[in-house]
Amino acid sequence: MQAGFQEAKRKQESFLAPLEKPCLIWLARHAPSWINSDHLTALGLIALLGAGLGYWWARSNPAGLYVVIVCLALNWLGDSLDGTLARVRNRLRPRYGFYIDHVVDAFGALFLLVGVALSGYMSERIALGLLIAYLMLSIEVYLASEGGRRAPMPSIELWSDPVDSQNRAPSELATDLPGPPPLFAAAAEYARRLCGR
Repeated sequence: MQAGFQEAKRKQESFLAPLEKPCLIWLARHAPSWINSDHLTALGLIALLGAGLGYWWARSNPAGLYVVIVCLALNWLGDSLDGTLARVRNRLRPRYGFYIDHVVDAFGALFLLVGVALSGYMSERIALGLLIAYLMLSIEVYLASEGGRRAPMPSIELWSDPVDSQNRAPSELATDLPGPPPLFAAAAEYARRLCGR
């Protein structure tokens, strides 16, 4: 038996959220009727491609950084306004919107970080590490929101065991010998909690 799709709850908690939300609603209400949410999603993706190209160009010409600024502003407009426009016009497609938004975000991160790596402002290894970290965190968020719940984040203590010994099975208590670094233990504990085991 398959459960129905549950749209993830949105939380806007930045200090600009009280200004951003009314601004987005006003823009959605005044947007031309020929513009739809798919156009805005495409704008956001193309803007991140442009930002990546702008970073690449900045390797030889600092004016490329101005291109990056403009493209990041266009990305904010497209990425923030697409869902608002769909809600204001009552043209919601929760499954499609969830899927396309996350695919576009993944490609956008790729475009941006490849551009930063090609710019020389960041090493390729750091850019690749950031991309991997972003994609791994994204996977967790997508799975948690699709599952309709959030697993509690464990504390990550670098110099002590992050797993409370009172919550461990007796067989685990016997393994207090040197083992994996505490950060890996915290990741394993988080995965265990996420899976409900």
